[in-house]
Amino acid sequence: MKELTPERVKRIVNLTIRKDTAIVRRLKAACQFKCQFPGCTAQIRTKGGGLYVEVAHIEPVAKRGQSILGNLLVLMPESSQGV
Repeated sequence: MKELTPERVKRIVNLTIRKDTAIVRRLKAACQFKCQFPGCTAQIRTKGGGLYVEVAHIEPVAKRGQSILGNLLVLMPESSQGV
């Protein structure tokens, strides 16, 4: 990152550190920690017995996608698709 300007570094950091934790938690709960990908029935159990899923942006944050309903999907991690 040495070749990047300080302004560019700041922009990258701001895009990377998002303040969307609350909406992500609520969306996971609303989807009952189930993947929204059609036909996916995979489940990943945590050590504590809960279910693990991730939330992805349809329009990436790097392309100004926002953490709002309609731009977020609850999905299984890529490596577990088709399990």
